[in-house]
Amino acid sequence: MTIISSPWASPPIITDGNLSQAGWHGAGKMALGTEGTLWVKNDSRWLYVALDMTSDSGAPGDKDGFWLTIDVDGNRQITPHVDINFGPYPTADTELGFQHYLRASEWTGLSPLTSGEEYVQAVKPSPADGTPHRVWQMKLALAQLGVEFSTTAIQTIGFGVLILSSTGAETYYPPNFDNSFADLNQIVISHGPSGVYPSGTEGPVLAGVGFIPATLISAGLATTPSTYTLYPGLVDYAFCGTMQIKGNHVTVASLWSAGARNYQVFLDGEPLLTSWNNYVWDGSTFVLQSFAPDAHGQYPLYDPSLEYIVADLLVYWDSVGAPAGLHSLTVKFYEANGTTVVASTAQTLELMIDNNLPLTVFDSASYEGLPVATCAIEPLGGSITFSITASSDLGHLESYSLVANWDAGSATLDSDSYASHVSASGWDGVTDEGPVPAAGWKPAVQCAYQFLLTAYMRTTNGVSGNPYSQASRFIAFINPPS
Repeated sequence: MTIISSPWASPPIITDGNLSQAGWHGAGKMALGTEGTLWVKNDSRWLYVALDMTSDSGAPGDKDGFWLTIDVDGNRQITPHVDINFGPYPTADTELGFQHYLRASEWTGLSPLTSGEEYVQAVKPSPADGTPHRVWQMKLALAQLGVEFSTTAIQTIGFGVLILSSTGAETYYPPNFDNSFADLNQIVISHGPSGVYPSGTEGPVLAGVGFIPATLISAGLATTPSTYTLYPGLVDYAFCGTMQIKGNHVTVASLWSAGARNYQVFLDGEPLLTSWNNYVWDGSTFVLQSFAPDAHGQYPLYDPSLEYIVADLLVYWDSVGAPAGLHSLTVKFYEANGTTVVASTAQTLELMIDNNLPLTVFDSASYEGLPVATCAIEPLGGSITFSITASSDLGHLESYSLVANWDAGSATLDSDSYASHVSASGWDGVTDEGPVPAAGWKPAVQCAYQFLLTAYMRTTNGVSGNPYSQASRFIAFINPPS
């Protein structure tokens, strides 16, 4: 088993087979015997993988290929319909597909890559060899691979690589991985480099929350441009859950040089007392480092020169116990004695906290103007309407939808979103709204129907968001007696 670190991809990597582009600089690497090298990097959404096959001239039609197996649930066992194997289509090796494991050495058929994923096969030189040779390059969705960024827990991807030669040779890294995941290689995923935010967007001391820089937070709400690659398209998002509060890397490095070794975090003027773990690279692997307040409520300052899984993490704050509303964070630095203050720029980071789920209720249902009982059976031919509630008390609703589902399909009966209601006071959603749909909806086929009301919050922990709630009504529609 080999363990490799996947550094943060910045600038973003273009899927064109060019391993000399700036985004690949400093990539994590694993030797594939004498055949070549595997390269890896990641950002907040994608795992970038390249197979730099310096021993393969890439002669046209030679039918060389590869497998890339992923242990999606990370349990070091083959989990049917969960774990994935990627590989070129046998009849079209310029296209990449994926298949799920069914059991040892058995898989489903190949399916196309998911939206946004990319693959290229090229014959190009690389930093390892100036002679053109085969390069396989992939851009794979981290969510599909089982990676979750909203935790400080070390995130690894177990993987195996098989190199297939047109001569019939097969080389497994590690051996026999398609039969057993016990010794899979491991990729350690980066949660972001030091100074992850675009220059000038971070706060002077409290740099930001997760992937959201402080300057994109106003009156406690986050708004990010559609072009912001780390977390695009937020509009007036409040905060929820457990958040990574980041320090400004340049500022913390300067404070460290000035003798700062401890710090306090204040929530609404009172010391914020919590604890968390992070992982620091020791040159060969990531090792656990724990952070907790001392008797004075001070935390040990992380060494900004070291590489942490979650870089620049000042505090990992679980906001679930905080009352809904606007809260403020400040920080103060000290020398190792815990009493001598190290001066820093004054900054208050305000966050609007809302850990509530939206309210979703079917207030009533009517069929041809008459009330419909729970789990009713109605004759086909008429129209059904509902009165619904999909709301957020604090105005932080993002969207809702009412969908009819049946055996042969689905239909959206009603939907709305904050994009149509943007205002300083937010959007509460709808309460006892009806009739929905206004003209009624006629089921077309005899079946049992689920009417599903789903509402999403406009909240985030800085890495992921939109917690939701759902409500259902079930009604069967049958052909009337002839």
